[in-house]
Amino acid sequence: MSYGIEYSATTGFPDGTGTPVASANLSGGNFSADISGLAPNTRYFYKAYVTTSAGTSWGTQQAFTNTPLPVLMSAQTDLSYTQDFGDIATWSNFFISGNGANHFGGLSANATGTIPDGVRITASTNSFQGATFGSSGGVQRGTDQIPPTASIVLLSTGAADNTSAAAIDFYMDFTGLNAGTLSFDWASVNNATGDRNGSLRVYTSTDGTTFIELAFASVLNFTNNFPTDANIQLPASFNNSATARLRFYYYNGTGGVTPTGSRPKISIDNLTVTALATTPCTSPVAPATALNFGNYYRCIYTRKLYSGKSCCGWIPCCYKYQQQSYQ
Repeated sequence: MSYGIEYSATTGFPDGTGTPVASANLSGGNFSADISGLAPNTRYFYKAYVTTSAGTSWGTQQAFTNTPLPVLMSAQTDLSYTQDFGDIATWSNFFISGNGANHFGGLSANATGTIPDGVRITASTNSFQGATFGSSGGVQRGTDQIPPTASIVLLSTGAADNTSAAAIDFYMDFTGLNAGTLSFDWASVNNATGDRNGSLRVYTSTDGTTFIELAFASVLNFTNNFPTDANIQLPASFNNSATARLRFYYYNGTGGVTPTGSRPKISIDNLTVTALATTPCTSPVAPATALNFGNYYRCIYTRKLYSGKSCCGWIPCCYKYQQQSYQ
């Protein structure tokens, strides 16, 4: 008997037409398989298969999205990267296409943890909500709002405080560098009627399992209809890390004026991260070892009144001088 999985980037691919990956670790009816060479932020579909003397059988198609492509900070001009979401209208579900989308990842709902720990999520952000987005949590393109904006929008709903959350992750590679700062613009986006609050926290991780809050990035208990921005030092754990990620975690915060009605949406724009060289510039420790001389001419123009004339003009006076250069 042989078994494993086969996978494809095409949903609904016919049995036996995907790329097979054999496995050999069957235990208690379960097995796993390692796949390499996958494209970042790409949606893949797979099926389990088993082959016996009676033939081959396939299981039900499942799917996963590969890890997003981190922003390579060492390749950025002035070691700074900005996402202004100017192309957000073309971003596709699962953040697969659109300029810069592949550096972000949506998240599925899970029941692990307690809101607002950065882990517990009640609303999936794998797919973008449409123009009617407002009564359920998730993620929205700013261009689907009225009026449209070049931004990305999060919403978490619910009358009871701290009971729902939605989040997206942003990936960076600081290999060979120290982490610099994070800045982003945010604004409260009116969502129907009411004055309940919402909150945004930003978490950091280098392993995708443990998330630590970036405290000064928090925007806590903002009211439906309100704006500002943030500028924060990134943690030392990001230094030389190829797997740094920021999680923008929005949840239905505490309170409000009344509070009644809807929670606000939060719009995020002009997301900027910076990096620093690990070795700073240093002053020379030895004197110059060579001294070169060259001849140059400098001209100065002087004004002269011509005798017997009612006019004047400029005449050059040129002289030679030496300029030194050090190496």
